[in-house]
Amino acid sequence: MNYKRFHLFEKTQVLIAGGGLLAAVFFLLGGVFRPADPLGPIAMLPNGHFGKLLLAGLLLLALSVVTGAMTTHSRPEGGLLTALLALGGLALLSAPMDSLLWRHGAPRSGLYGQMILEVLLLAAAVTLAEWIVTVVRAALGKARPAWVWNDPLDQLTDEQRNILRGSRVHLRWDGDIIEGNDFLLSPGVRNTLIGNVWSLLGGEKDVRVAKQHAAVRAFRRGAACLGLGVVAGVILVSLLMQSDLRGQILFSLFAGFALAAMAAQHVFPTRAMFVAWLMPIVTAVLFYLLAALTRGEIRPQFEALPIDWISAGCSGALLGFWIAGRMRESRIFETLAHELKEPS
Repeated sequence: MNYKRFHLFEKTQVLIAGGGLLAAVFFLLGGVFRPADPLGPIAMLPNGHFGKLLLAGLLLLALSVVTGAMTTHSRPEGGLLTALLALGGLALLSAPMDSLLWRHGAPRSGLYGQMILEVLLLAAAVTLAEWIVTVVRAALGKARPAWVWNDPLDQLTDEQRNILRGSRVHLRWDGDIIEGNDFLLSPGVRNTLIGNVWSLLGGEKDVRVAKQHAAVRAFRRGAACLGLGVVAGVILVSLLMQSDLRGQILFSLFAGFALAAMAAQHVFPTRAMFVAWLMPIVTAVLFYLLAALTRGEIRPQFEALPIDWISAGCSGALLGFWIAGRMRESRIFETLAHELKEPS
């Protein structure tokens, strides 16, 4: 299967899995998370529903198990992207934030403090979901290697790499923090947020010293990618989100972070997909802090709910990361095909 046909198959798998699970959450499970007030938003901590927040995190973890198994022919970010898209069924069911603002009144610092905490707790669930997706894929890869996606750029021959070095297309790509398999972790698992922390903290002293320089380079590139994505996300979301209508809020977060992550991944490419989904998390905290300190009119960006940032924002960022990787592969394989066809 050539890369164009494989890209089409990969995209179809993610779309079918994401659409089907989104419909299941929206029609079958969403009612559990609706507040007693039919006009109230799905904001769990401000409404005093910590149990529902825990249940939403467990739902994301359960979805990650399913999507990790359903999207094995996609790159790893496709599995987490699909799980977050499915969680978006809750965001689609939510009413606007207006009633919560009216009920809370001023000052708003307490309200937005609770929303920051909710975003961070949901981010912890995303961290675990990322780990689960990669672990499920690794387990299936051991049982059925042909079922699981392998990075084609890691399988290039020395001849192909030499061709790329002589062209304008470069393999600007991070290696793993640990070379080899020191902790019996597959490369996909090592590139999660939990896997990175495990890799940096574990091992013997001489192993940690040997990997120090590679880790510093990977951290700098990832931090630069994250920083650029956050700046681009703030600008794009501010430009796109011109009203507090639920549809525009969700579209602005999804499209804004898809473009932001794509641009950041193009300039500072990294293997770590957690860099992409952290962009909306950091941006949400910044906007909520600004909202807590601002008096007067509420801007539309301040009315995006935590579930919006997690589902629409994080899935959009992962989509941009996913598209950037596919575009890089296309450029590389088109360059190789062109160079190998030319007469010597």
